[in-house]
Amino acid sequence: MAGASAAVDLFSAPTEMEARQIAEQLNSQNIERQQVEATIIEQILQLLELEPYHSEGRVAVLAGEGWHRGVIGIAASKVVIVYTGRP
Repeated sequence: MAGASAAVDLFSAPTEMEARQIAEQLNSQNIERQQVEATIIEQILQLLELEPYHSEGRVAVLAGEGWHRGVIGIAASKVVIVYTGRP
């Protein structure tokens, strides 16, 4: 998944064709990020279901093999919404 520089490249592309190619790449990467995020959320919810003591306190510390460090925070915030009903 690309960093913020891809967005800068998009807005500074010299031609519409290059901008379109960058936009398509960013869209593909966003779809991939959404899929990775959904997988992480599913794994977190399974861990919490299988080991409910993780969700008994105010903090749960979980880890998963291969979780993308750039997506974990987004996934965690969505899990909080699932458990608390609020952001």
